[in-house]
Amino acid sequence: MKRKRSKSNELSTQELIKRTQEVEDENEEKKRIRLEKREEKEKKRKQEQTEKLVAPILLIITIIISIIVKLLSKN
Repeated sequence: MKRKRSKSNELSTQELIKRTQEVEDENEEKKRIRLEKREEKEKKRKQEQTEKLVAPILLIITIIISIIVKLLSKN
């Protein structure tokens, strides 16, 4: 009788180990996905900041060039 118990306990232990591994794998996958999303958001934020900086700089350069062209065309 003890032997049967032992085998069923062994099976349960193996099943628990297997399930534990599955849960750990799922958790790792969730962490990886969260990290990817965070990195994607950070990348998008940096790109938006860069765009916000570039637009005024291009405007200033355009104005300077137009002033230079006007000055050169007068001569």
